[in-house]
This record gives sequence, structure tokens and C-alpha cells, in this order.
Amino acid sequence: MRPEVSVLISTYNRPRMLAEALESVLSQDFGDFEVIVRDDAGRRGEAEEVIRLARDSRVVYRRNERNRGLCETNALLYTEARGRYLAHLDDDDRWRPQFLKRMVAALDDNPDCGIAFANHQVTDERGNFLPEQTRSGNVAWGRAGLRAGRHADGRRLAAVTRSIPVSHSAVVRAETLDLGSFVGGRANRAWDMHIAALAVRRTGWLWFESEPLSFYRWGHADQMSGQRSGADRFDGLVWTLAELAADPCFAAERRALLRQLSRQETLWGMHALLRQQRPGAATRLMSRASRDLLSAVMPPAGPRRPRTPGPS
Repeated sequence: MRPEVSVLISTYNRPRMLAEALESVLSQDFGDFEVIVRDDAGRRGEAEEVIRLARDSRVVYRRNERNRGLCETNALLYTEARGRYLAHLDDDDRWRPQFLKRMVAALDDNPDCGIAFANHQVTDERGNFLPEQTRSGNVAWGRAGLRAGRHADGRRLAAVTRSIPVSHSAVVRAETLDLGSFVGGRANRAWDMHIAALAVRRTGWLWFESEPLSFYRWGHADQMSGQRSGADRFDGLVWTLAELAADPCFAAERRALLRQLSRQETLWGMHALLRQQRPGAATRLMSRASRDLLSAVMPPAGPRRPRTPGPS
């Protein structure tokens, strides 16, 4: 029988944190779910032991035969899921017991919403609450003052302010995702932005819960967000911004997306020049940044074709 929710956990050499994340899933007030844990070719036996000790038939363990990186591993998880709803949880984060129940109820009651997400609390490696990091994160990502309930401007929240923490505090309606464009990791470090944008692409509607229902562990030595290079992060963000700017569904957000795209290209071009690396690529980036900024301030001449940017 198809589960209501697929919980997706990618893991790599963090058995203690994985055990805490998994415990928070199995302690949910809502029980109709499967859990797929995919190990990115980490140390043998560690994640398997965590799964064995959980003693829950809803948990499935899978392993990459080679290290694919966080984003390709996430892509595999999304395509393997069977649930009507998809809930991603990084292996160093945790949910409050009511998280799934609240998010599923919101999506059940609002069939035009492609995603439901909640606020979260930032903690240190030991789980201690970090109020200043929590407050500053809410401000930086557009959640401070955001009212609870339905929002019609989901495309802006997903793609411009990037308010939706898909990796630990959101549930996505599976039928909204066009995962063919995601498999292979082209979104790289912007995979969560890409998933959120796909979820709201059709209707623009989403649901927000202002109460913190998850815990985001920040600043520890094993944090996966620091594993990929700056070039990898840049390529994913630029590719995602360019795809969304070319998408007619995001026409209202196009100018803001192009301004962000120009800024990223300018920053990376300056970085390449200062490090005296690939001056030709830096020049092309700066030229492209100027063109995108001009497009942001001029009225559109017609539909733009998607492109695949990045330094060459």
C-alpha cells in the first residue's frame, strides 16, 4: 500500500546524528509513512547499525556504491519515494513530534498548495538553542513577520526570498514535482530552492506554519553544507536562477531573479579575477552579468530560452 508520506534522509558518516534524526521521525504523532535512508558510501556498518537498532519495518536502508555527493543522493531519494507527500530531513536535523501531522493536515485541507513549511529553531552541535542565529536567519530568509496560513505568493517566497527550508522543515506534494530536470544534480547546492520552486510552480500557493516545528543544527564540524566547493555552489545557484527566470510561470518574479543572477555572476567574476584564475572565464561572467542586469531593468522582448550557465 502506498504510504501517505515518504521521509527522505541522506546520510554520510554521522551515525550519532542520524540516530537522533531517525528517532525524531519515529516519534511523530503521525504514523503513515515510509523512511528511506540513503548512505552516500560512508563507512560500512555505521548507518546500517542505526537502522537495525531502530527496529521499525517502515525504515528502508539503501547505499550508494560510490560517493555521489549530497545533491545527487537527494535526487535519488526523491525519485525512489512512493508517498503522496515528500518530507526531506537532513541527517543532522530533527523534527518536533507534531511536525508531520500539522504539515499533512495543511496540505490535505488546501489541495492547491504545493508545499507546506514551518519555522524552525537553530541549535548548536549538542542541540542547545541559538536564539540570535534563529532570529537572524528568519530575517535573512524572509520569514520574520510572515503570517501563518495560506500564501498566494509562493513563487516569490520559493525563488526570490528563498524562505522555504526544504531540507528539514517542509512537506511537498509529490505530484507537483518535475523531477526529470533535477536528476543528475544540476541544481547542486541550490537543490532545495529548486524543489521549492517546482512545488509552487503550478498554482503559486503554499502553507506556512509560524510555530517552530523543527531543529536545524548549525556550525558543527561535520556539516555537509561545507563539503562542496564555491564553484559547485555558484554553478547550482546560477543554473537554478537562470531556469526560473526563463520560466513563464515565474514571469512576475523574472526581474528580481535576473538581478540576483547578475549579482552572482558579478561576484564570481570578481572572485576569479582577484585569484587570477581563468581570466577569460571571468570576463565572460562579467559580460553575462551586465547583460542579465540590463534584462532585469528592460521590459521583456519575449519568452527566453533556458540556458545552462557557469564558468567554462
